[in-house]
Amino acid sequence: MADYATEEEEAMRNLARRRKEPDEDGFVKVTRGGGRAAPLTQERAQALLETKRKKEIELKGFYRFQIREERKSRQQDMLVEFEKDKKLVQERKSMRKFKVRHIS
Repeated sequence: MADYATEEEEAMRNLARRRKEPDEDGFVKVTRGGGRAAPLTQERAQALLETKRKKEIELKGFYRFQIREERKSRQQDMLVEFEKDKKLVQERKSMRKFKVRHIS
């Protein structure tokens, strides 16, 4: 039984070595059951987490009524800002006017 186990290990090592070696044309044959992927690094894990968060944010306006409500709220905000700016322009114009003094 020990001989069989050592032969199996040797066969697996040879197979792994042959996977990495290029053939006579210089190509490496891609086979099934390659090596395992490297564990995630801290930076890669953070990047994956960020993409997941972005997807959650993108789904914020998934339904039609959500898109309509968002559009209405943006329009209302813009209208409020416009009124504020209009009032500010009016104040500035009134400050700019020349006051006439009568000199006697």
